[in-house]
Amino acid sequence: MSEARDQHEPTGDAGGGAGEQGPPDLDALRRRIDEIDARLIRLLNERASLVVDIGRSKQVTGVPIYAPHREAEVLRRVLE
Repeated sequence: MSEARDQHEPTGDAGGGAGEQGPPDLDALRRRIDEIDARLIRLLNERASLVVDIGRSKQVTGVPIYAPHREAEVLRRVLE
């Protein structure tokens, strides 16, 4: 996971001037964080909607709602 973090660390110019070095533009960095947060929220909402759909499908078909093997699989992928 540290590899992804290293690829996105600020370079000091935060997309500012060509070759200029200086303190990072905190407002620009914060705007980027806000944009990422908005995308994360949209994705989490989309995921939650799919979870609801899966629950409805399981109710109709009589499949148990809780699937410990699926939970373990999802958590394993998240932690990789």
